[in-house]
Amino acid sequence: MTANGLIRDFALAPANVPELVAGTELIEGHADLDVLGDKAFLSSAVQARLADENGLSLRTLPRRNQRAQLPAGAARALNALRQVVETVNSQLAEQFGVEVNQAQSFWGLCARLATKLTAHTLCLHLNRLLATPEVLHIKALAFPRPN
Repeated sequence: MTANGLIRDFALAPANVPELVAGTELIEGHADLDVLGDKAFLSSAVQARLADENGLSLRTLPRRNQRAQLPAGAARALNALRQVVETVNSQLAEQFGVEVNQAQSFWGLCARLATKLTAHTLCLHLNRLLATPEVLHIKALAFPRPN
């Protein structure tokens, strides 16, 4: 889960667990949030249950072939937010190497993952302290542009 690019929570799940199941378990621990999910979270039953039990508003973009579509402005806004999520995922994969597993144990894997997520959060915080206009541009922290 991210908020303005900051990672709020994460879950490590086996590959055979569907994204909807793992994601639902993750967000059930929270309350009164607007949550953006991808098309794997298109489940009106899950969305209704999370709204009733946790006050969570799980928002997803409908598939193109669905009858009910969002207004164009709302779809653009959700797409912009999805871009933030995709940027964070890309940074974690490319700059922090979260997809590379060299841990010797499950707990080593958890420690490495938590360290990388913390490092990403620290980079965003540093960019905010430095009043960087684009806080998600974290590469500039390691490779600053010459003046």
